[in-house]
Amino acid sequence: MHPTQEKLLKLSKTRDLNKLTLREIGKLIGVKHPQVVKHHMEQLKKHNAKSFNIGNKISKLTSNNVVDSLLFDIPILGYANCGKATVIADEDTLGFLTVSTSLVKKKNNLFALIASGDSMNKANINGSTIEDGDFVVVDGDKRSPINGDYVVSIIEDCANIKRYYFDKKNEQIVLISESKTNYPPIVIHPSDFSEYMVNGIITNIVKKLSIKI
Repeated sequence: MHPTQEKLLKLSKTRDLNKLTLREIGKLIGVKHPQVVKHHMEQLKKHNAKSFNIGNKISKLTSNNVVDSLLFDIPILGYANCGKATVIADEDTLGFLTVSTSLVKKKNNLFALIASGDSMNKANINGSTIEDGDFVVVDGDKRSPINGDYVVSIIEDCANIKRYYFDKKNEQIVLISESKTNYPPIVIHPSDFSEYMVNGIITNIVKKLSIKI
């Protein structure tokens, strides 16, 4: 079991985690970023760890009200770099992106991030590139990418947008930029796999406003 998960289990025996924010939990166990706390809480919940009571805390963070309607809301959870991971990932909701079901198929556990940078401006997600300022819609339920998927990764507590490849021959994860500028890949060594986290697979791009008001 990962050391962070062991700390969470120990904490859950003395504190009600449902009454604490992810940031508060992180402070108590020595983890500085809430996204990392969330990831390990989800892993514990997935494996039905005994004596671990988090109720619906995780599912409430990114769930959408899926109803029979033309429009629905997707929480905007911050920014993500399209280059080197420098923007701190966060769980603070910046607001909600209200979209038509013709643009995005509604389902639970979607969230949106605002793209920062130009290293994915030749990506192709349903015919759309990822430009600085675009909204990237992420399926938080999908965390096991296959080669060619566009993913949001957490790298040293920072959110990053890249195309995912697993280099089987060398047993390493390679995150590729797709840009008009030549950016080198990000390579994750096998010894660091336990610290690397895919936060979801990108399903849609909602383009930023292109007209002046």
